[in-house]
Parts: sequence; structure tokens; C-alpha cells
Amino acid sequence: MKTAAITIDVEDWFQSITMRPHYPIETWSDKDLTLIEPLTYVLDTLAEFQISATFFVLGWFAEYHPRILHMILDRGHEIASHGMTHKPNNLLDDEALQYEILQSKLSIEKVIGRQVLGYRAASFSISARVLEVVRESGYKYDSSLHRARGNSLYGDVTSGEVSEMIINGLKVFEIPTGKVFGLTIPFSGGTYFRMLPFRMLKHMARHAQRRPLILYFHPCDFDPRWLRMSVLPMRLRVRGGLGASANKRRFREFIRWLKHQGYSFKRMKELI
Repeated sequence: MKTAAITIDVEDWFQSITMRPHYPIETWSDKDLTLIEPLTYVLDTLAEFQISATFFVLGWFAEYHPRILHMILDRGHEIASHGMTHKPNNLLDDEALQYEILQSKLSIEKVIGRQVLGYRAASFSISARVLEVVRESGYKYDSSLHRARGNSLYGDVTSGEVSEMIINGLKVFEIPTGKVFGLTIPFSGGTYFRMLPFRMLKHMARHAQRRPLILYFHPCDFDPRWLRMSVLPMRLRVRGGLGASANKRRFREFIRWLKHQGYSFKRMKELI
């Protein structure tokens, strides 16, 4: 049986790492949320296809907007942690890393009343040290390893370090990539999914280097308003909003194609 997992990183525009110099954390509570509309679209689409997914939510939402967690939980989805405040994990000192990883787990669990099993570092900023703190904090799996090149924020761990984590009880899920002319090509989420030709997406999924097939999205991937947000730098507007309108149709078409290929959809906790 071929297995896919749809995952959503729940964050808003002002929480982007790129925007941090302009919108420090202490200003977040004053911002109007833009993610409700695209998040609702994702929830409705998943319900239409009868798919349960995993939502990696910032612990900040548990403290300031807990209704968002209940929106997700009430639809039968898994809630995992995306850290507390979306900081690159591999650049943090020990105290800040504990706050991102452990405090986010505790804050979310307080709201949802059940154990949080999974973690994903902001911008896939993983390292062996980060994985060890994830394990020590009581998580059962991590989904932060993305071996794509070209993004300086992405971290890395060796195969030996992954094996050691698995032996010690932490399942490590790697984001799948594909190969084109010997080059490693990311395809399974974010800007890559929005911009690659649809035929290439299907080719990559057929020949993905890692299983299960983990797809990752953000609310902004379905929100064309980003292109019109004058508070954002043009580079971020283009990256966040280009292709977002068409992505709603693409998302649905890709789900249909995966179902036709015989994929079943699981929450991440069901893959441990």
C-alpha cells in the first residue's frame, strides 16, 4: 500500500523568518490574522476528500488564538508542534531551543488536552543537537529533515545521526525529493509545489527518494492576497503569493491523482 501524509505548517505572514526584523514577536498579538480564510479552505478540501492530515502549529497560537487549534482538532486532524515562535532552531542557544521545542509542546497540549507526538522545526532548520532536544522533550517523531539544496536555512543530519535517533526512540521522517539529470529537486510542498510543472510533480512523486510521501503546505500557499500586501517586500510577496490562486486547483488535482495511483492518506502519528 502506497502511503501519503498531507502536512500543514500553521503560520501567518508576520511570523515568517524573513519578516522577523520588521515584526518582532512582541508585536504579533496586535496583528490581524490572514490565515483563517486559506486554512478554512484546506480544512474544507480535506473534508471533501475524507483525508485526515497533520497540522504543525506554532505554540504561539495556543497562547493567543487557541480557537485555531480547535478548528483543526474538531475536523479530526492531528496537531503537532512547529515550535513556539518560528525561529531557526539550529541557530539557537540551549535555553531558546528548549523554549521553542518543549514549551510549544506544553502550550499546545494544555489547549488540546492530548499528547503532542510530532515536531517540525521552522524552515527545516534541523541538526543532530536539535533532534536530541526533540527526543528529550518527549516527542515520538520529527519531520524537519529536508535535504534540498539552495536554502541556507535548511539544516542537515547524517544518516548515522538519524539511525541513532531511531534507535533511541525518535522516528525521523525525511521530506521526499526527486532526481532530474542527477540533481536533487524538491517538489513536495511550498513554492516548489506551486511552481513546478504538474507533469514534473507527478514524475517526482512516482520516483520519490523517500517514503512515505510527505507533502507540506502553508496557509499562504492558497492565499493570493500575499501578492497585494504592500507591507511585504516584493520578493516575499512573489514567493508567498505567486501561483496561490491556481494552487487551490492544483492541490485538489494532485490529491485526486494520488488516490488514482492507489495512495492512502495517513496522519503522521499513524506512521510511527
